[in-house]
Amino acid sequence: MQKQLLVLSLLLLSYWSCQESNPVKKVSEAVLVERLSKDLVANPKTQAEIERNVIINHAIDQGYDVQPTASGIYYQIITPGTGSHPGMTDMITANYKGSFLNGKEFDSSYSAGKPLEFTLNNVIKGWQEVIPMLKPGGSGLFIIPSHYAYGERGFPNFIPPNSPLVFKIELISFDLVNDF
Repeated sequence: MQKQLLVLSLLLLSYWSCQESNPVKKVSEAVLVERLSKDLVANPKTQAEIERNVIINHAIDQGYDVQPTASGIYYQIITPGTGSHPGMTDMITANYKGSFLNGKEFDSSYSAGKPLEFTLNNVIKGWQEVIPMLKPGGSGLFIIPSHYAYGERGFPNFIPPNSPLVFKIELISFDLVNDF
């Protein structure tokens, strides 16, 4: 009997360890269509308008319970975290996974085996806007338009031009850095 309980416990532990620790909250398509369709641009002409529609449709298709910032980044705070928010010159430690709208991963600290350390003033504008939304221990899903990522030029051989990007970011910690 004890051996069976041990095997069952190991199986359950294995199952739970393979699950996302902070799953993205998903809602029905009808709810998202009602809430997000008001943000669609009727006859998009600019790259930003086209991407806005693409991002909204992607969020609806994926069932992501996101909301927009004033700049057009769509986000969902998965875990709020605790403490204070980081500033632009603070040393950030975070885990992340970056992917294209088609789901193909292009970069990940998880795959690299260690968190990324950086200051906010040294990353893309989209991260400069979304990382301060998090507190240590917090995580979020962020769909960033290309003009807040790598824009018209992209990142050669890595990210094509005009690519909106999807990031799942977990803020592990940050250290205050004094500017002198």
